[in-house]
Amino acid sequence: MAAKNFWTDENQDILVKLWKKGTSARDIAEALGGSITRNAVIGKANRMGLSQQPKKAVAEEPERLTMPSLKHCQWPFGDPNDADFYFCGKPIVPDWPYCEEHCGEAYRTLNDKDEVPATDEEAKSEAPKPETKKPTGK
Repeated sequence: MAAKNFWTDENQDILVKLWKKGTSARDIAEALGGSITRNAVIGKANRMGLSQQPKKAVAEEPERLTMPSLKHCQWPFGDPNDADFYFCGKPIVPDWPYCEEHCGEAYRTLNDKDEVPATDEEAKSEAPKPETKKPTGK
């Protein structure tokens, strides 16, 4: 004796309608009758491609973080004692605590204008003079 296919067009339509409304798999199983399980509903929804919900778009502006995070920029804004104090929250540069913008503000290199003399002559004049040994009388 062949088993009857439970997933008739009518039952599939009910599944789709209830699934799109956000009804739980357990409630859909009850609506379809006592002979079907929650897992059967989930399995059929998967095979029909219903379980793949579209992901929400990521917001362009990061959320204001009130606590520092190892994955988010820890650049502080405001006074820590004020209610509106927060951290930047943008994604960090790997192995650094800040985003690209704040790394540029926080860290300076020897190539920065403030650190390098304008000409070679200035560099020579600012270099320490080597000490010369005075000859001894022996």
